Amino acid sequence: MIEILNPAGVARARVSGALVGDILQTIRSRATVGTNLLEIDEWTRSLIVAAGAESCYVDYAPSFGRGPFGHYICTAVNDAVLHGKPRDYALADGDLLTLDLAVVKDGVAADAAISFLVGDARPPQGVALIAATERALAAGIAAARPGARIGDISAAIGAVLTEAGYPVNLQFGGHGIGSTMHQDPHVPNAGHPGRGYRLRPGLLLALEPWVMADTAELVVDDDGWTLRSATGCRTAHTEHTIAITADGAEILTLPTSQPGAADSHWPEVATPQFWEERYAITDRIWSGRVNRVLADIATELAPGTALDLGCGEGADVLWLADHGWQATGVDVSETAIARATEAAQTAGLADRVRFLAADASTLASPGRFDLVTASFLHSSAGAPRSVILRRVADWVAPGGHLLITSHAAPPPWAAGHAHDHHFPTPAEELAALDLQPGDWQLVVAESRTRATASPDGEPATLEDSVVLLRRNRPGAAF
Repeated sequence: MIEILNPAGVARARVSGALVGDILQTIRSRATVGTNLLEIDEWTRSLIVAAGAESCYVDYAPSFGRGPFGHYICTAVNDAVLHGKPRDYALADGDLLTLDLAVVKDGVAADAAISFLVGDARPPQGVALIAATERALAAGIAAARPGARIGDISAAIGAVLTEAGYPVNLQFGGHGIGSTMHQDPHVPNAGHPGRGYRLRPGLLLALEPWVMADTAELVVDDDGWTLRSATGCRTAHTEHTIAITADGAEILTLPTSQPGAADSHWPEVATPQFWEERYAITDRIWSGRVNRVLADIATELAPGTALDLGCGEGADVLWLADHGWQATGVDVSETAIARATEAAQTAGLADRVRFLAADASTLASPGRFDLVTASFLHSSAGAPRSVILRRVADWVAPGGHLLITSHAAPPPWAAGHAHDHHFPTPAEELAALDLQPGDWQLVVAESRTRATASPDGEPATLEDSVVLLRRNRPGAAF
């Protein structure tokens, strides 16, 4: 059965989806080294009951499982990838944990999954697996628009997974969703463009790329449910429920922003006063080094004109100018702009830069740019972050690039302060941008790990979410 929801049904799906996203985000913030999988199941039960929703899993008894599932969330660790049945296991540092959750609220279901590494360890293989599924999900969502076909989504997902070097298993994949969790159409994680069911507004799909590091073969645990890689290799799985709308795909299972999240590391709204108070603390609050993501990507581009949004004390702008770009920096803080201007003069780059003290939500367009970059940008007093990013996307010249870098997770030394803050995945960044697919080409959508030092000088790693888009020239095909 393929259900097409009316606008009222899609509105109810947004509520179900937000609940799923919020529960997953809450569980992720609580799960740490020593957390038992059965604790996670109990936390999930409590959150579902408190929201007045129903679990899709407790009584679920499909042909491929052994009896009713009997739990509220799927918890797959390391070599487990799908249908992970919660068990008496305490998470260890570096474990790769996948949480998969589906609930029904007000008669509409929503389904999503996240994979992440537990604790401080960041095994490279685990980081790469998670990043591949996130890129694949972003590509699938970008391909989901009215008039496209299921094969277009499958081909987009499969191309990313194959390019990353992973075998693709076609036994399980995405699916339609609506009044029940699993519906037609099936959405394989590889396929052929132009084939399959034609997408139309009101269709809900759960897209879920998943991979195993070195095999496409699954084995079933003795519990009759948990599916593991046949070789014991690590796995990852990422999923969102989306709605097809007249304008493209809308991600329904994003976490909602949490009122009262006022931690100074990640304010939901960063006012000029907030930043002036931060800059007043010391003569310099940033390292003065270029953002590593920007340097890696800009090095591969032909120098031209660049705009750095939220430029702070100007390190990225000065780096761009020193590498042949004519660079503009915008920041809401007058103190930051004054420091950046002075730094440009000291470096002998004043003729290649300009700095503007302004709120980008109200700033008149300062021109068209070959590169617009926003690194770790906050919402302003004038508009939410997503609105600002959509606005400045219009300032990218045809053939130019838009680069967005954000935190994918809190720094290890600040994790205790970040439980109420949501860190967007690349797929969520793309969905929030809501750009016209035919106008842009997706170049990069992935999480990247980089080495750094904590405030006390200890070695540490940070996770960044990176999205790079190229604006099509008139007449170019997407």
